[in-house]
Amino acid sequence: MDQASLTDSLSLRGLSADQTLILVNGKRRHTTAALSLNGGPQQGTTPVDLDMIPISAVDHIEVLEDGASAQYGSDAIAGVINIILKNKPHGVTLQSLNGVYGAGDGVTTGESVNGGIDLGRGFLNLSAEVKHQDRTVRVGADTRTGRPDNTAIGSPESTRVGIEANFAYHITNDIEVYSFDTYTYRYGKRWAYLRTGSSLPAIYLGGYTPVETLADNDFGVTTGFRGKHLLGWEWDLATTYGGDHDGLGLNDSANLGLYSATGAPPLSFDVGSFHNSQWTSDLDFRRSIVVPLMAGPINLAFGGAYRYESYGIDSGTSPSYIDGGAQGYQGYSPVNRVRANRDVTSGYIDVSTLPLPHWHVDLAGRFEHYTDVGNTESGKVSTRYDIARWIALRGTVSNGFRAPTLAQENYASIITSPTYAVAQLPVNSAGARLLGASPLKPERSTNFSAGVVLDPLPSLHLTLDAYQISVRDRIVDGGVYNGAAALEAIALQGANVRGIADADAITAQYFTNGASTRTRGLDATAAYNTSFGSYGRVRWDAEVNFNQTAIRSIADDANGRPLLNA
Repeated sequence: MDQASLTDSLSLRGLSADQTLILVNGKRRHTTAALSLNGGPQQGTTPVDLDMIPISAVDHIEVLEDGASAQYGSDAIAGVINIILKNKPHGVTLQSLNGVYGAGDGVTTGESVNGGIDLGRGFLNLSAEVKHQDRTVRVGADTRTGRPDNTAIGSPESTRVGIEANFAYHITNDIEVYSFDTYTYRYGKRWAYLRTGSSLPAIYLGGYTPVETLADNDFGVTTGFRGKHLLGWEWDLATTYGGDHDGLGLNDSANLGLYSATGAPPLSFDVGSFHNSQWTSDLDFRRSIVVPLMAGPINLAFGGAYRYESYGIDSGTSPSYIDGGAQGYQGYSPVNRVRANRDVTSGYIDVSTLPLPHWHVDLAGRFEHYTDVGNTESGKVSTRYDIARWIALRGTVSNGFRAPTLAQENYASIITSPTYAVAQLPVNSAGARLLGASPLKPERSTNFSAGVVLDPLPSLHLTLDAYQISVRDRIVDGGVYNGAAALEAIALQGANVRGIADADAITAQYFTNGASTRTRGLDATAAYNTSFGSYGRVRWDAEVNFNQTAIRSIADDANGRPLLNA
């Protein structure tokens, strides 16, 4: 399956999900191991899977869009989303959500609980969640049978169980130890395209529909110490380790080549697995310094981080990939086995102040070193001027950098249907190089934004922001080749595709720095508070976003052919 059909992700300002950095309680969250192959803006991404954080554990969410790369990480081209976990030291909340689509399918049930424990000098807040969603079917009549029996189009079936703990305790009045941890298990099933009765009548008289399965284990653990009054500085020392493991399987399938050879093929297969991990340790300092002649203090923050990332692919059992492989999702052979890793070190400094009354200026810079793609420098200049109590102007100029993910550099798959096959080749593989692939380079961006903030009434808050984000060497799924070239490249990957009569329906592709783009957009928000006295209050929110992405240039492959078409 395209494992990303189960992934819930967030994106900002018309860019892809992996161009937005996700934090939990201010700490970097690991990404999913499931790479998205679905066509569209998220193709090729391995974003943070928000489905792996129990919703009952979330207190609120903070969003920073302008100049986020220089402060939080060079991969935050579109911005940063910070998920703040609940820290209530008392009380219990129970919730049950149930629903169904109008078509009568997709029945969903979700139960969750959250509670807090007062530890005197600290707290322990716990959450647990169980959710199940049945599959949906959104397909018309199959052109081969004339009946609506091709159930591949629709949402997958999934069951998810997750737990979370958020803890903090003051060792002394100035030093606090804290930890927040999540573990989630998810099992998903997706139905592939129908194989008609002529495919393997000796076993499946009326045809068969392979069922692709995904067993997903995801965890994240953060532990740290923070304090104040260290020579006037506040400080935060933490380490975070997280990872995701996806085990892939197939049920109700067959290996047609193996059946021809033995007459007794397996009907279920272990296809292989993906896994990734991320270990980040960081140390941050901040303080305010009063300076004469300034309208406000200088707020100074600086720090550094070390991150170790790994990504791997493990092969499936041999019946899933020999003799043409399993129907629906060809298994991963030992040739596809991957063990990739890299180290990332970084440092940043952020200075903000009020040089004049009502005028705020923020300067930030960041340096990062990747052991696989080299160095990067990111910077930001941001300013805001409060013209009056009810109106302010703001603007930001910044640049960003996003290294290719380890999955984009190493991912491989072969998806088969009765009439076509699609192979995703690792960009550095022999097959991809034959087709004209070159090693991936980092994406680089330049960001401009300007806006106005209005408070025309005591209960009304309005914002309007325009932005332009130019991304050079954008990583896309390009270089699509078919026919004899695709078959030769697939063979170099240690695989073969059988049973498809039209060679032009067999394609191979790889991730590439295929284009440079420019995204322009406008964000407008409005918030209004209505008070009902002792009965409470209502906050009314309205938001709208307009954006347009233009392709500024298209790159060529090493053989001189364009990497993208219309």
